Amino acid sequence: ANAGVFNLNQLDKVVFKNCEALTSADFTNSAITTSFGKAMFTGCKALKEVIFPKTVTVLANNLFADCVIESLDLSETAITELSAIFGTHDADNLNPLKSIVLPKGLTKLNANVFDYAAITEITLPASLTSDVPAKAFYYCTALKTLNYYPENETNCVEIDQNAFIGCTPRVKI
Repeated sequence: ANAGVFNLNQLDKVVFKNCEALTSADFTNSAITTSFGKAMFTGCKALKEVIFPKTVTVLANNLFADCVIESLDLSETAITELSAIFGTHDADNLNPLKSIVLPKGLTKLNANVFDYAAITEITLPASLTSDVPAKAFYYCTALKTLNYYPENETNCVEIDQNAFIGCTPRVKI
């Protein structure tokens, strides 16, 4: 009776794994209420765009491992904590992410969340309540600007002195 509406809580966590022809996925009208599972899009080498429903609260680790997704807009999602959704990267296996808009209600970033990403600028939301951890922007060598505008001095989070290990030149905050 609900044609075209999927309850994604019932899909396996690797449901799109290695779908090399998948270029975009739009879940705007899906019935998902919580999360997108671990490694769901792993190996989707042509994936350029994913649109998440507003109700999603969790994106699991390695969701986009070994993908070429360059841009991601999470601004309208209900995600409060962001993990290493792009998987583990290194100098030989760079993270192609060039731009990301973080969720408006984001409260926490985890270590290695953007490691080896190609992002040049990022804006942290005022909603952050946890300090930015070490290695959050590990070897983001293209990162030049981090924007952060807390609502007031008492709601300001700290940025760990090792959050930008390997970032050269220095990041302007």
